[in-house]
Amino acid sequence: MKRLTAQILILFLYIPALSAEESGTQPLQSMPSFTWDFRFGFSATGTYVYNLQADGKRLDGYTQDTQVGHFFGLDGYYNRRYLFLKTGVGLSRNKSTFYVDLNSWNPDAGPAREIGVSLSSYNLVIPLQAGVHIINRPPYSMSVYTGPRFMIPFTSSYKSTFIGLENQDITESLSDFIWGWTIGLTIRTGRTMIDFEYESGISNISGGFEGQCPEPAPEQLILDRRLNILSFSYGITF
Repeated sequence: MKRLTAQILILFLYIPALSAEESGTQPLQSMPSFTWDFRFGFSATGTYVYNLQADGKRLDGYTQDTQVGHFFGLDGYYNRRYLFLKTGVGLSRNKSTFYVDLNSWNPDAGPAREIGVSLSSYNLVIPLQAGVHIINRPPYSMSVYTGPRFMIPFTSSYKSTFIGLENQDITESLSDFIWGWTIGLTIRTGRTMIDFEYESGISNISGGFEGQCPEPAPEQLILDRRLNILSFSYGITF
């Protein structure tokens, strides 16, 4: 449903830009050599868990709740006629929750022993991306881009909480450096812009667990995972 809604919105915004291009009333113009934008928005953070182990036994699956965080950023562009480079700095908050059945390694192990892990973190975000100006006819423009994005978590704000356990005495450290690969679409009307971006996580965000938890948590737990982030933002170009 979210993917369909995004596609419909993209199509809706693309129609006036396409009409302006076909009319031929405006000559093709080059973007200024340097532009900036300030944007803010919301991001839906999903979790891809690729290595699940409890007490040395590999678990087969998990379920998750996609949760919404927020972010803002200041981005700079170096433009050529059709191509551009993009970098900047921003702050984001990412949230996600997933659930693991500790008995999923053995169908005959008995009833499900499900625990949940909830993530909440604030991050410094640095994109390093390249793109193409598809349409550049005032007052409309459309661009697509791709490239890596790096996140540096603020460890003091990071919180990983187990759900369904009492008297827990266990903490999870977060990797000091997280990165993923992005693809995105930017639509501008005058000085305003709308941006859609999807990031596929590449690096493992989990730095491991310390401490002990009462049942049903295992003594040793490995939950290596990546973050996949779908974001929508609104911004102003200057």
